[in-house]
Amino acid sequence: MILVDSDVLIDLVGVDTARSARAARRLEAAALLGPLSINPIIYTEWSMAFADVESLERAMAAGGVTLEALPTAALVLAGKSYALERAAGVSLATRLIGAHALVADLRLLTNEQKNYRAAYPRVRFL
Repeated sequence: MILVDSDVLIDLVGVDTARSARAARRLEAAALLGPLSINPIIYTEWSMAFADVESLERAMAAGGVTLEALPTAALVLAGKSYALERAAGVSLATRLIGAHALVADLRLLTNEQKNYRAAYPRVRFL
């Protein structure tokens, strides 16, 4: 399973056609490697690109993207990581997404590998 970060999904539906085309190519390639998923944090961030929940749900269905729960182990890991390293400048949302990928052993498709590596060097990326 591939965890798709909101930055890729926002590029997909954005107005910049070059970024949108690049995101579409990356998502198509990722889908060949396994099912695409998001978690509630990514869902929340991606929702800002849509007028309503129905539009977001249609986009998810069209792209074959499923919503997965955050494992409780990921919630605890993100909380502890954030408490220990707040000065590192990595947001709590990034820590939650990275912890989910790490704990569930998911590959992460993102434009922001640097931030995730800063928090969790063992996260696997596409």
